[in-house]
This record gives sequence, structure tokens and C-alpha cells, in this order.
Amino acid sequence: MHFHRYIIGLLLLFPFAMVSPGQTISCNSAPGDTEKHYCEADTRQGAHLVKQTSTVDCVEGKTWGWDEEGIWVNKGCGGQFALGKAEATIEAKPEHPPIPAKGTEQKEERMNCASNDGRRDTCDAELQGATVKLVRQIGPAPCTKDSTWGYDDRGIWVDRGCRGEFVIMKQGGAGDVSCEKAIGKKESKKLVSECLQVSPATHPPCNAANSCVLIKEEIRRSCGLIGKDAPKFCEEYK
Repeated sequence: MHFHRYIIGLLLLFPFAMVSPGQTISCNSAPGDTEKHYCEADTRQGAHLVKQTSTVDCVEGKTWGWDEEGIWVNKGCGGQFALGKAEATIEAKPEHPPIPAKGTEQKEERMNCASNDGRRDTCDAELQGATVKLVRQIGPAPCTKDSTWGYDDRGIWVDRGCRGEFVIMKQGGAGDVSCEKAIGKKESKKLVSECLQVSPATHPPCNAANSCVLIKEEIRRSCGLIGKDAPKFCEEYK
């Protein structure tokens, strides 16, 4: 102990001889040796284990630690230690979501359809075995089922200025219908464009051949990651 105090005294006189904060040093101990083996270092700002190089686990407070004399190891612990406090770990972005398993669960898709010129208009959608509900009227013109809106084999139709957001509910089957087939080339192209603008995934599902559900989920997930700097269209996916 007196020897270590002597070393500390010398380092105070010659501070540049001590390893400085931000630097990394190796410190090792012999297996079974319960005595603390010190490696001189400037630990005034702490220290943390960067990489364990021994087969013996390095556990802070048990087989390694630091105090005013430097970094100490014992019982066979060995590793690379950095001086200073460990930086906060940046939370990794979620991985690209897998394509949902195909089953028999109910699936929902949302789409907007509008009669902008006051005349009857049809928005293409794959509605075989599906039911459709109006979830939000957009604009002053009333949307009344079977009067100013409805659906058939070709898709959702609107009339006399009705503009609304609709939800398509259908059971999952042997395969998901492509987004292009479900809502048409124009609307699916718009979804793909929005998806490509925000998706950080290496292989994003921004492809009209995928289901609209998968593309919209990727947009929603990606908009959430961007936060307040997200494009304006992200408001639709909250």
C-alpha cells in the first residue's frame, strides 16, 4: 500500500506520466490471485470495462474496480479499460419488421375516397370477402351508406361530394393481396412513395407487390422514428 501511495505521489508531481481520461489501458491479474493488482491511471473521472480479454468474468466491484490508486483487477480478470464515465448507449433502431405470418386473423386497411366533382366515382379496391365501414367524413357533404357511398366488386364508390376515410376489414387467407391490386395503381404508388421517403430499413417493404397493411405499418413505424421532423403526411398514420 505504501508503494502505491508513493507511485501516486510521483504521478501528482508528473501528471503527464499518468494515463489520461479518454484513453484505454490493459489490466490483467493471475487466476486465483485474490490480491488486487493495480494499473496506474487517472481515475478521477471514473473508469469502465470496454472489453474482457480473460476467460474469468470481470465483474465490477468483485473482480475489478477503481479507486484513487488506479484500476485494480484480481482472481484472473483481465481486460481493456477506458478512463472516464461510459457514454450512454444509443438505443438501436428497431429492425425491419418481418412480414406477418399468414393466418385467419382479421385484417384492416384504410383508404380515402372522394367525389371531388360531385359525381359518382369509384376507388379501386380488392373487396372479395371484405366489409367496408366509413370511419371519418371529410368535408361538409354528407356520406350516407347506399345513398352517397357504398361498395361493390370493383371497389368503394362515392357520390354527390361525399369524401371520407374508409376501413376495409377482411379475413387473412392463404395469401395477402398486393397493395396495387387492393387499392389500385395510383393509390398504391402514392403509398410506396411515402414509404420510401421515411423508411430507414435496408430492405424496406415499400413495394406495391406487398400488402397495403405492411406498407402502411412501415410508414407508421418510420414516421415514429423520425419524430417531429417527419413529413406532413405522417399525421395520417398516427
